[in-house]
Amino acid sequence: MSHEIYTTDALVLSSYQKGETASVLALFTKDFGLVYAHADGLRKMESKLRPALQNHSYAQVSLVRGREVWRVVNAQEKDYLSGVRADSGKRSVFVQTLALIKRFLGQEEPHTELFNDTVLAFEFLNALPLKKEELSRFELLLVLRILSSLGYLKEDLETRHESIPFKSVLGFSRWERENLDSLLGKEKECILAVNESFQASGL
Repeated sequence: MSHEIYTTDALVLSSYQKGETASVLALFTKDFGLVYAHADGLRKMESKLRPALQNHSYAQVSLVRGREVWRVVNAQEKDYLSGVRADSGKRSVFVQTLALIKRFLGQEEPHTELFNDTVLAFEFLNALPLKKEELSRFELLLVLRILSSLGYLKEDLETRHESIPFKSVLGFSRWERENLDSLLGKEKECILAVNESFQASGL
């Protein structure tokens, strides 16, 4: 019996070993949201899947859905984020963001807009040199947008944190340096808003 093959873009959030050579990958996919997929033979050095499916990589993956699990049958790494990987500060933000996404995503709930925004955010980060304080504002801005997209920003934040320009923070579709400037001087209140949302989520 043949299985339908689904091809989609994916961010590899994490992985763990399954047996001697296989791995189970937590994939944030463009079309299916968070899925856990088995990759047979991934830990073998000669595996064709290995280069594309390292933790925190970005790849086009082909998946089949079995009775109980997804399986990766093909993967091609995208030429992406070389500038992020080469910068320890940017790389740290990238890894922490993927951990946050994994924490808040439900399994197999598509979040295509969030996926696209996350990819665009890191393309922006990859392309531009940012000062330390700009990188901090980038991280805050992205976290706010992730929480909003997933419905975890508390409804009364806008009235209780009036100095945060929520419309400009959450409403743009293109990442630009000016977006970071919208949080200038409001970082402490943004951190408070994020922490309140974390606590309210119970996650």
